[in-house]
Amino acid sequence: MSALAFFVMTVLSTAQPPQEATPPSTIEQIKNTCRQQAAAHKSLAANITISTDLFASNAQIRSHATGTYEHLRSKGRLLFRVDLKNAVTQTAAGRTAVVDQTIQTVSDGKYAYTISTTAGQPPSATRAQPMPSQTVLADEAFFASLERDFNFRILPDANIESHEVWVLETVPKTRAPGRPAKTIYYLTKESGIRIRSTGHDATGKRIQLTELTDIKLDPPLKPERFVFKPPPGVPVVDLSESK
Repeated sequence: MSALAFFVMTVLSTAQPPQEATPPSTIEQIKNTCRQQAAAHKSLAANITISTDLFASNAQIRSHATGTYEHLRSKGRLLFRVDLKNAVTQTAAGRTAVVDQTIQTVSDGKYAYTISTTAGQPPSATRAQPMPSQTVLADEAFFASLERDFNFRILPDANIESHEVWVLETVPKTRAPGRPAKTIYYLTKESGIRIRSTGHDATGKRIQLTELTDIKLDPPLKPERFVFKPPPGVPVVDLSESK
């Protein structure tokens, strides 16, 4: 056998078959895994950041809120609570004004109560139906809302703060003034959490951000923490029948 033939046979015998690329996830795989993972933990606590930018021809309003998010499954209901400190910065005609707010939303699983206080003004409180957008779960209610109101596609996977995530780009079926032209959701593979979402205008510019950090699964939360207690003398406006 020639040296060349021996070399060719050696290479062929030791070559490894090509590995098949992992097929991309389908929307059904993402939905099923997220729903299972979201249901696997009873409680969650995290830090949360919510930012919004609004632009007009001669003005800009920027809202930047930081605080905490918590939820707890109790007696078949999902209870949640969000405590925020918000700074609203308005710039117009060369002048800038900053207004500070505190906002608390508490849900007992039946209603979501929100009380907000703006510097120099008395607090106001409302009661409304809880919405999937108020929690961070990529659960049945979240995907039902997506399928009803949005067209969506799967973007390449990503990594956020050491969390492997699926990425979904959503576009509303019906455009609404003042709402993002598209929203991108980042869904954790191991816990079924919407760890980040970004809203974008028609040009692609980011105008909204919601992000979780320091996530703790199954912390020891008690149902009493999700009971709304309005300050004395503050009326609660009922919006629960509003559509």
